[in-house]
Amino acid sequence: MAPQETVILRLRSVGMRYAAGSEVLHDIDLTLKAASFHFLVGPSGAGKTSLLRVISLSAPISRGSITLFGRDIARIDEIERARLRRRIGVVFQDFRLLDHLTAFDNVALPLRINRVEEETVARLVSDLMGWIGLGDLTELPPPRLSTGECQLVAIARAVITRPRLLLADEPLSNLDTRRAERLMYLFTALNRQGTAVLLATHSNDLLQRYRFPVLEMTEGRLNSGTLSCPLAAAD
Repeated sequence: MAPQETVILRLRSVGMRYAAGSEVLHDIDLTLKAASFHFLVGPSGAGKTSLLRVISLSAPISRGSITLFGRDIARIDEIERARLRRRIGVVFQDFRLLDHLTAFDNVALPLRINRVEEETVARLVSDLMGWIGLGDLTELPPPRLSTGECQLVAIARAVITRPRLLLADEPLSNLDTRRAERLMYLFTALNRQGTAVLLATHSNDLLQRYRFPVLEMTEGRLNSGTLSCPLAAAD
């Protein structure tokens, strides 16, 4: 089966709530294939972040089913869940960097968890951080970095292992146009190599410039089907 035909994620009738509150996600049906790229849009509070948390296995569902990389999440133990998480890169809105580690060590962490040789870690992290413009900041901890720099570190950490699935929650919101374009180049390059990308955004400009299908959320519900990017039919 060709990589682009491989289903890596399937949600069926998924509901999700926080603690004993009311549901924030309702009857979510979603299928993602390898090498797909989707924008996730919707107003603040629509459930985009909650959906990304569910997909990344950071939050449990209250009903429905999740199949990830061919495994039914309800039928696996925590060890297997941890293995699956290692195949996912996540850019959180709040970054979730470790303040006691340097920028370099934050980016290197997923590689070290995967027991990559330190010589390879040093090369991969140095190359990536240099390319995204953080080469002079590798030894600084997150508290000494700007918000935009922390965002770049979080993105580098998410992509350093070339994950099979990349989930990005407003990853370009604190970046200038030049850096945002460079990061979109990185995301699309990973996508061409087979990574499925789901990128949540409020940027209409981003939707107009990149012709990827759009998933829209409203009040915790994912609209059936996909919406075409506004310029997708312009040719």
